[in-house]
Amino acid sequence: MSKTKQKIWTSKELRQSFINFFKERDHPIIKSSSVVPKDDPTLLFTNSGMVQFKTRFLNQPSIFSDINRACSIQHCIRAGGKHNDLDDVGKDTYHHTFFEMMGNWSFGDYGKEMAIKYAWEYLTEVLGLEKERIYATYFVPDSNYKDIPEDSESKEIWSKYLPAERILPFSKENFWEMGNVGPCGPCTEIHYDMSGTRLRSQKVNRDDPTLIEIWNLVFMQFYRNEDNSLKHLDNLSVDTGMGFERLLGILNHASNYETDLFIPLFNMTNLTYTPDNLFNKISESSEDEKSNQLTDNVALRIIADHSRTIAICLYNNLKFSPDGPGYVLRRITRRMIRVAEEKNIDNLTQIIQEAGRILELDLKPDMIEVYEKEANQFNKTLRKGLKLFNSLQNVTAEEVFKLKDTYGFPIDLTEQMCLEKGIKFDKQKVEQLIEEAIEKSKQKKKPASG
Repeated sequence: MSKTKQKIWTSKELRQSFINFFKERDHPIIKSSSVVPKDDPTLLFTNSGMVQFKTRFLNQPSIFSDINRACSIQHCIRAGGKHNDLDDVGKDTYHHTFFEMMGNWSFGDYGKEMAIKYAWEYLTEVLGLEKERIYATYFVPDSNYKDIPEDSESKEIWSKYLPAERILPFSKENFWEMGNVGPCGPCTEIHYDMSGTRLRSQKVNRDDPTLIEIWNLVFMQFYRNEDNSLKHLDNLSVDTGMGFERLLGILNHASNYETDLFIPLFNMTNLTYTPDNLFNKISESSEDEKSNQLTDNVALRIIADHSRTIAICLYNNLKFSPDGPGYVLRRITRRMIRVAEEKNIDNLTQIIQEAGRILELDLKPDMIEVYEKEANQFNKTLRKGLKLFNSLQNVTAEEVFKLKDTYGFPIDLTEQMCLEKGIKFDKQKVEQLIEEAIEKSKQKKKPASG
């Protein structure tokens, strides 16, 4: 019997299928907000789909006060603050600094039964994911969550769709809180096994690159008070999130990076991406998937990921700066430029423009100029720093400090280059030298007494 030819999903098709599914189920479609949240000092970047609905969940004045359901595909960045994936990007096949989060929300409208039903129908009926590869998790209390009951309702609902051995209990992994005070509640996560259909329950929530979480359904049914006590909310709300890049990869039996979101960016370089071959492959450990070496695959992932992040930041009019979100953008830009320099890639501006085109962003010439000005300034520093670094026999704390103090070469880049070469230096000593230099500078500025 001949095998049915596997469908190739494009990012455009996936996007439209999700929007259509929830539109047909009476969810207003909400446009993505900026990656730099307005009027929220608690966040550097928009890091999840629910950020723009935060006031709605908190029952504060909101532009969404008149709707009880919503659907959105939100632009997100996780590269600073509590959620920071920057250092992991490139080393594996599933971390990103910029990603899109697909989500549906209920503000006191439907509850767990309908939320789980929607998720199951979309994944298995619309997308055609194999049911035998799916696992679901639910909340059970431990010593840290004694005051919260087991989410037996979610467990019972899942039993309509999955056998008991694929419905797994977890504690802290399955409880979500907005902060120390505010709405919170249990969540149920949907995991998908890319390696096959054999039972691998022990790999769920173990950072295995072939058995990964794809959708998180949060049920806000409690409110955490300042004294740490909990009260039941009058109406349960639903907040769900699913990584767009991850889902697109799964649909194409590939890693996140082997889709039409990234491959066109790889093809603009002089490097060749070696297939990750994650589908139907058993990985006994997540460690063998990570690499500290600057291989071509690692370099391509960094350049493609970072170019997308830079494109969305430029589009949202974020400027480079010495602190805050603008500083994170500077770090990302410098990291990308350094990797490109090492791999002789000299068309980063064009790659950023292509990343913007794929994301359907209208990047104006003045936005690109902001990037080019920053890149030109850093390139001079980079070449001097790389020349000195490559000439060193031993990388000491004093040499790292000199690179920073004399040439303005960022310490985090020096640290990354050392990691790639298996070199260690005394970070505490570097910090001490920096503090001493600051103190000397202060002393020089003091007026002479007399």
